[in-house]
Amino acid sequence: MTYLAGLPTPFLHESTCSWIQRVCQVYDLSYGQLHAAFGIDVRSDPDLNLSASDIMRVARAGRLDLSVFSLMRVTLGRVAERKAIRSLVLRDELRYPVYRFCPLCFSEDGIPYLRLEWRFKAWEVCEAHGIDMPTKCWSCGRYLHHSRSILSGRGGYTLVPSLAHCIVCRGDQRNFPASAFSYPKAEVFQRKVRFQRAVLSALVHDYMRVEPLSHRFSVSEMATLVGLIGLDAPDASDKQLLEKMGRRDRLHVMWIIEKALTCKKSSTVRKAKSKELARKYFEAWREKFD
Repeated sequence: MTYLAGLPTPFLHESTCSWIQRVCQVYDLSYGQLHAAFGIDVRSDPDLNLSASDIMRVARAGRLDLSVFSLMRVTLGRVAERKAIRSLVLRDELRYPVYRFCPLCFSEDGIPYLRLEWRFKAWEVCEAHGIDMPTKCWSCGRYLHHSRSILSGRGGYTLVPSLAHCIVCRGDQRNFPASAFSYPKAEVFQRKVRFQRAVLSALVHDYMRVEPLSHRFSVSEMATLVGLIGLDAPDASDKQLLEKMGRRDRLHVMWIIEKALTCKKSSTVRKAKSKELARKYFEAWREKFD
């Protein structure tokens, strides 16, 4: 690949999609032209189609410091390489990429950009501003889609000034009405923050733990554990409950988790029954201590 002069450096926590949008803006390219010119196959979802190795290859072509891509590489880059955890990211009914966003963060940006954590289903609240993050435009109620190049004007859409703008109505999300903001209760906010941080941490470190167990689970199993039996970050009541648990309960939890994970290998009918059984056992275990 030839030297890419002027390749933009990613912002702090910037997502792959956001960065690729700005790359297309610099070179005035559509996604298809980007692929033809540089061999970068982003298609309709750069977050899921640009692997960690692809990210590093482009970074080297721009002679950029590779360290600024490290978080992008071990989070979205890891999701791109493993289909087992793709269900952790937001997509609409047609499987196009969707982001939550914080209008207040956009307002503070010199150049509005998408944070990589905003792409994950688990990331529901803005830790900086304490609000529930929306997914749709305040003006027209449509998702903020980024499945084509929208900053270069060559992606088939009308050119928009920034990633804070809706491609449908051109509404600026920085003008999101303050009256429309939703502020979760303090205890709910703290629980969500712990959970969303735990999900991102698991991706970064490539493993996860489920309290009260010390066993390390592969991050590839996270989507099953979170989506199947509803594991979430322990809140204050959970911590009190966990102190009451003995060895038998820990083994019981481990059995439930193993049951949930092994059901993936069964037939469709047996898989459905195993999922339901695992969920019932898990809920029964939780209710013992309520």
